Amino acid sequence: MKNKQPDWLRAVGVASSAGFTLFSCIGLGVFLGYQGDLYFDTSPWGVMIGGFLGSIAGFYSIYIQIAGRE
Repeated sequence: MKNKQPDWLRAVGVASSAGFTLFSCIGLGVFLGYQGDLYFDTSPWGVMIGGFLGSIAGFYSIYIQIAGRE
């Protein structure tokens, strides 16, 4: 017999996973951009580009997570 979780519990799990994924992708992008700024001495550009690329990666990852659960 398969143990089936309630729908609301599954929805909460997907939402929290999506939030953590987006937060971690943007955080990693900003961190790498900051390190690039320190190395190349390009003051705000690395952080802005890193945050932008991190948000794109985060939203793409969320799309893959949600589309794969159908």
